[in-house]
Amino acid sequence: MNLFLGFLLIALGEGFSIYAEASAVKRHLDPNHVRWCIFVITLGGLMLVPGYIVLYRAFGDIWQVSVVSIVLILVLEPVIVWSLFREMPSLGSIIGFVCGSVGFAFTVFMK
Repeated sequence: MNLFLGFLLIALGEGFSIYAEASAVKRHLDPNHVRWCIFVITLGGLMLVPGYIVLYRAFGDIWQVSVVSIVLILVLEPVIVWSLFREMPSLGSIIGFVCGSVGFAFTVFMK
């Protein structure tokens, strides 16, 4: 139960934070929307902190918690950004994303 709760809190917190960042960029000229995004990212932070605590207690290792967070960002960010902007990434962005993902995988799996 604690693992599920920790994963859920971190996934929601990362999702809220990514949405707020990307949405604020898209509608940066609307001050009311920017204020709304600040509220949403605050909610995201209020979910991330207890999520980190719950998973740290469950795993006993902060690096495993960091891996969960980074993997969720790698999965959620492209989906949320694409859903907001409806833009396909450029070739350079795709190459950068793939290289970053491969580098992250080496960091996690190599000893």
